[in-house]
Amino acid sequence: LLQGATRLSKHFDIKSVQREGRSGDGLVQLSLRPKGQGEDTLGRRIVVDVDPRSYYILGLVINEENGNITTVQFSNISINSGINDSVFECDMPEDVEIIQGLP
Repeated sequence: LLQGATRLSKHFDIKSVQREGRSGDGLVQLSLRPKGQGEDTLGRRIVVDVDPRSYYILGLVINEENGNITTVQFSNISINSGINDSVFECDMPEDVEIIQGLP
């Protein structure tokens, strides 16, 4: 979702919504519901807050079937800031087996 690796419309039914308490902030809210899930059920849904000027995702609200709600807010966004490759290096203990090539 965040990397834009796929077309959202391929996997989600998308519609514009207005979440409570968010009027006037200028953000566009999009409701993403997995394809094949009925409109009338609460079920799984993601509401994405998008800045219409930059298209940056500034927040997510994830609603799960079991009633859990996860809210994520992004701030101090820095794009292509030149993160050093060493941040992503993983130093594994000798007794760890690394499995590669899984689908």
